[in-house]
Amino acid sequence: MVVPGVRQFEHCQHGLTDEQYECMASALDRVGLDCRKPGITCCLNPHVRQVIERRHESNRILGMTDPDLVKFCFDPSHVYIGGWDPVGSIEKHKERIAGVHLRNLKDGYYSNPATGEINMDQVLQTLKRASYSGWILHCMPAYAHYGESEAEVARDNFRYLETKLW
Repeated sequence: MVVPGVRQFEHCQHGLTDEQYECMASALDRVGLDCRKPGITCCLNPHVRQVIERRHESNRILGMTDPDLVKFCFDPSHVYIGGWDPVGSIEKHKERIAGVHLRNLKDGYYSNPATGEINMDQVLQTLKRASYSGWILHCMPAYAHYGESEAEVARDNFRYLETKLW
């Protein structure tokens, strides 16, 4: 996304420089302030193959931004790919979680929350213990590689979440 008046970052093979972190934190705080006026929540969404991907990058930028202006969009699959335990990320940033993208990983693909490498029962229980009460969005990626129709996937996901959510 191009934000007018905000310097764009060049890709750094070995991560951001201190100056780039400071620039990004300042930009996020400004965006968060501008978003607050119309009632929009600005969230950092760590994402694989993006500037902020790994645990240390996420922790650093969240530590440099105003927690009242920049929240955390928790996605267990991207947190996991970024090298950190999803439960630990919830516990560390529970006050800042303002949205959840709920999806798991299986065989290198996004999968149903109930099946995959991430223990989603633990993730949901940790969110519950953290008193999270915001939106949980289940992303419906393509499931053709599992031979299931989108309707079957949606039904299975609804049944799982119906039994697990509070």
